[in-house]
Amino acid sequence: MQSRLNLKRVMKSLISLLLVLTLLTPSHETGAAITTLTTYQTKATVYLRTTPSYKGKQVVLIPKQKTVTYVAKSGSWLKVVYSKKVGYVHTESIVRKVESSKKIKDVPHVTLQKSSVFNGVGHSKKVIATLNKNINVIVTEQLGQYVKVRYGNKVGWMNQSDLKKKVLPQPSKTSFLPKKEAIDYLGNYVSSTQQRPLFKIERSAGIDFANAQLFRTNRPIDDYLYAIVESGERSIVSLMLIEFRYNRYPSGQQTGDEIARVALASFFGEGTKETEQLRKLYAKYKQAKKDEVIPITVGGHKGLLVIWYGRVQFIFDYNDELPTIRL
Repeated sequence: MQSRLNLKRVMKSLISLLLVLTLLTPSHETGAAITTLTTYQTKATVYLRTTPSYKGKQVVLIPKQKTVTYVAKSGSWLKVVYSKKVGYVHTESIVRKVESSKKIKDVPHVTLQKSSVFNGVGHSKKVIATLNKNINVIVTEQLGQYVKVRYGNKVGWMNQSDLKKKVLPQPSKTSFLPKKEAIDYLGNYVSSTQQRPLFKIERSAGIDFANAQLFRTNRPIDDYLYAIVESGERSIVSLMLIEFRYNRYPSGQQTGDEIARVALASFFGEGTKETEQLRKLYAKYKQAKKDEVIPITVGGHKGLLVIWYGRVQFIFDYNDELPTIRL
């Protein structure tokens, strides 16, 4: 009976010990560790000397806030390298700085020359690979003048000056319809629902635009929809579709769908994938209640989809740049 009790005590002690060890054991974070780099900079203009003494021969004058490479410590003096020259400076002339690396989005780079890859930050680290000129690498991290790169399935550090950012081919842009072609298309279009031209081409304040009054009821007067298609110097740049409760009327809904479908073709033309993309965007947001500005890219062109007070507006490359819109 006594042996059983002793066994129980032993088991309890072992369990308690395991719990303590578990709590005391440091956890290993799943994220990558932050790399640090310790550098030394001059506080003021100071001489690099041949010996660790103010009586040492002056080698070179180091300007203020210049980085030197630490080699060793000798009493109150530091042995350092500056501009490929080795010497000593007093510790009071130097400030120690610790920098942390910064993660950056993977950016393609290419080597400018035959370059070394190190297993850590700094040329004093072990060289793990030598890359020839015009080798592609991916930069993922930056620390001072060094960058962490990925090449194939390997990772290392390189001097940033050995690399240049790779210029990626830009996606080709789909041409907008020429202004005259777009205006003629809208001006000559006859509604299949109302048997009349939908757009009236007008000019106001030096701007050509196509104005379409789509549907109006007698009661109440503000139940209607209309569209304004505005052109720039070369092409249609803006389309605004304005709705006021017209959706309750079947005939108004039918005509409204027609004008939106036709007007959206004035950017890139009928039968194009870009026009179909615009029509899908309109169908998605035409009933939206929240006012917002949504960046879009269609046919390689950056644009804005603006939703505000019952309006849905598409804007592209207005005067070769997009306006800043705050709702």
